[in-house]
Amino acid sequence: MTVGNRDDIDIVGGDIVDRLKAALDLRDVAAPVDRAGYLFTMDNDFVNPNGHVLRRQRLRAGYTRRLTGALSSRTALFGFTWDWVEFSSVSATPGRTATQEPIRWTFAAGRTFDYYRPFPVEAFPDHRDGAGATERFHLGDWYTDLAAVPAVNLLVMATWDVLTFEALTGVLACDGLGEYGVRSPVSTMDGTQVHFDFKGFALEDSTFENAAVHSHPLGLTLVGGTPCTGVAFQGVGRLEVGGGGTGRSQQGESYFLGTCLLSTADADLVSGEMTELLTVSMRNAAGRQVPMQKRRVVRISRSD
Repeated sequence: MTVGNRDDIDIVGGDIVDRLKAALDLRDVAAPVDRAGYLFTMDNDFVNPNGHVLRRQRLRAGYTRRLTGALSSRTALFGFTWDWVEFSSVSATPGRTATQEPIRWTFAAGRTFDYYRPFPVEAFPDHRDGAGATERFHLGDWYTDLAAVPAVNLLVMATWDVLTFEALTGVLACDGLGEYGVRSPVSTMDGTQVHFDFKGFALEDSTFENAAVHSHPLGLTLVGGTPCTGVAFQGVGRLEVGGGGTGRSQQGESYFLGTCLLSTADADLVSGEMTELLTVSMRNAAGRQVPMQKRRVVRISRSD
């Protein structure tokens, strides 16, 4: 059996450990993919202290990622388009259940956002821009023209979930996957901070910061006939959302864990899943603090 496009790696017979280790190193095969389609699902569960789900929001979507250019010889620029987005919800209180059937968000279809991803080798050898090109790339202002409504904030959240997996894919391909049985720090992501453009809150005061992220390889698997390397990741972070003088704010801690399945042919994302546990204190404009516990589950898979 061969793995990906490397016919010299046979994982049947011989020293299976050495062959598995060789197949896990994706740095020599990582390459930009021109076009890829994905299915996306995000479940937001609001839970009480006993773990009972009081409300579930579900966002389902399809999106397409396209290679649009380069920022440096080792950095690709990708454009993303939401092809369709569908929202539904269920609320449960004693004696009453309210269900909102799935509805298509026409305002979201066709919306675009951009992101860049580093590669361990020169993917664009003729590109002359410097390594600092990414410093000129601004994230987070994709939906500034949309109304300040909760639906847009869910779209912002989903967008950052997509980019979280893109960032993990790039970092794992560049830094290597580590050793079997060894939980290694993903130092490139430690301490990174992003600003959330949540409607009704101040961009400069709304951040998520990764405190520590770790990963470890799981092994090899097949996803729809595609050989993949499985990687588990875990992390903790801090959420701060400021109201820009309105008195409203959110502060809390995040613990997240999940898996990435990367193609052994090009180190691109084939499938991913993440569970995030959020413990947040919300302050309204009157100064009242309300505790909130949320469980989020995000799933992404190739659709083409």
